Amino acid sequence: MRLKYSGTKGNYLPAIFFMRIETAEDFTDLDSLSMDSKSTLYHEYVHFVQDITTLYGLGNIAQLVDLQAHLIGRAKEGQNNTFQVPMEIAEGSDLWKRLMLFDIYEGDKVQQIEGISEILDVRECPVEGILDDGHICSIMVSYKDLYGRAAELEFGAHCINEGMAHLIQDCLSDDVEANYFPYQIAHRVCAHLYPALAVDKRNVVYLCDIALNTSHPAKFFVDMIRALEQSGMQPAGPEGLYDWFEGKMFRAADGARYTFYDLYKKQSELAVKQLQAYFPGELFTALRKWIELVFTSALDMRIREISFWADILGPDSKDERREKFTRLTRNFGYPLMSNRNDAYYFHHPEIQVPNIEVFRAVAETHKLFLHAQKGCQMKGFCSSGPSGDITSSLCDEPWKRIKTKYTCAFTVLWIMWGLAEKTPVFSSETG
Repeated sequence: MRLKYSGTKGNYLPAIFFMRIETAEDFTDLDSLSMDSKSTLYHEYVHFVQDITTLYGLGNIAQLVDLQAHLIGRAKEGQNNTFQVPMEIAEGSDLWKRLMLFDIYEGDKVQQIEGISEILDVRECPVEGILDDGHICSIMVSYKDLYGRAAELEFGAHCINEGMAHLIQDCLSDDVEANYFPYQIAHRVCAHLYPALAVDKRNVVYLCDIALNTSHPAKFFVDMIRALEQSGMQPAGPEGLYDWFEGKMFRAADGARYTFYDLYKKQSELAVKQLQAYFPGELFTALRKWIELVFTSALDMRIREISFWADILGPDSKDERREKFTRLTRNFGYPLMSNRNDAYYFHHPEIQVPNIEVFRAVAETHKLFLHAQKGCQMKGFCSSGPSGDITSSLCDEPWKRIKTKYTCAFTVLWIMWGLAEKTPVFSSETG
């Protein structure tokens, strides 16, 4: 599970719909936040919107749900009441192949780059050993750093996600600072391939948004810019960019050809179905309704106005842009949020979801299964949540809390997923 970062000021958990802003300020009235906190909030909220309004975000949700179902199934199998963590995905399995492909599509997640003095080349690099037909590639960017040293990075969806969020944040706020990697790479690649297109940073936002509506965003981003440059299309506004994209047909895994709208609707409906399957039973009726409302709103917006980011960023005034951005948040509401004091905030214009924190608990179970995380990182919230302090010494072994009087979001999931009789055994403890 990968965090989306805005420097050290905040982060967002994709497919878990949880954002954290590193401030002690109260979220009860978001309009009263300092401009610095609002700026970070803009960035992290863009990641939430990317989750629900792009094919790449929806695909990541489907993959995470499939992976979690696999891990739960592994934990439940066999007669023994224990299972070992961390779990490994069998190399060569279909799930392993999908995870490996996603890593390629994501590109580099960590790089220490102070700056780029010159991009030397942007090229496709074939990747073998994953797909039988071998038709997969990574996008490599060769460059010289500020000291003239040659280096390269793997350009992928991570840089596109973060580059888009950073540029939107910059379009809404003043004095936005960010590390060179990953926040400035997409803009720099565009400027190398088609300088005129990158003059207006909003064009790069739209290109990122379009690319994230494909399965391999980095390849599409590069191919799209090269096609526009070769055709001589001038950056006369976002309408032309989105019109160009709408005319494309895409080949799905079944070999059939689809428009973007066909694929988006199909993937959105799948995400709703899979996410709702996380949370069966009467206890989660409101949560399942929230999932339906959020994704239906996102689908309606994207279908009705594919270039909705252009409407938000179109005005020259940042005040007008911020007002339009605020309208977007009123449409979708906010996912689960916390500040540095672990005070939680959630809002949707149509529904209250008293147990929304279980999404956060999904991440905790995921980290236990795959990374053998000991303990639960929700202790801050559980010590000051709506039910009062429900923490105990068993927070370091939360699966044992099912035998106590006080349950928590982790144990609710543990029981609901049929793991009540199961106990993880850490490989470091078995020698």
